[in-house]
Amino acid sequence: ESTQNTDELVFYTNGWDLYDKKYFPEGAESVPFLGNWEGNYPDFNGSVPPAKLYRTVIDLKKERLLDHSEVVPGLVMEFPTQDVLSPSILYCGAACTDGTSLPGVGICKIDVSKNTHDIWWAEHQIFTGETYSVAKQNGEKGSWLLTLLYDAGNERTSLGIFDSETFGDGPVGRVH
Repeated sequence: ESTQNTDELVFYTNGWDLYDKKYFPEGAESVPFLGNWEGNYPDFNGSVPPAKLYRTVIDLKKERLLDHSEVVPGLVMEFPTQDVLSPSILYCGAACTDGTSLPGVGICKIDVSKNTHDIWWAEHQIFTGETYSVAKQNGEKGSWLLTLLYDAGNERTSLGIFDSETFGDGPVGRVH
């Protein structure tokens, strides 16, 4: 994000609230990798902390943290990606809006310059992966957003293709 003040560094990162006593009762210094992950996959029934997207602002001159806050409070999301043509637009895999740690079942489009967001939720038993932004060709406006969609009911993975201009309408195509 660009700012008028060149002494400020603004960036967006994905992470956990290390001071959440529910997941880290002994404090930020006792953080295990991915919470309590035992077996082949994480246990999303309350032992893996929810991932949030944070906006961080640092005053480089004074070497001081000015802000570290959730971009969309309560929204659990992972894997932020910038739009290839519009760096103020981020895409993230979305899980839920109540702070519960779950696998991704949607995609969130965030315009950090306007402080707005839009979420597309996948159909039942569809899980989303990381997103990739690709510029459209031949002077077309916007970009394509690509993500893998796993259909647990049919046990298959598809490539979901979204148009950044009509993001909320869902994929314009799927390649199986």
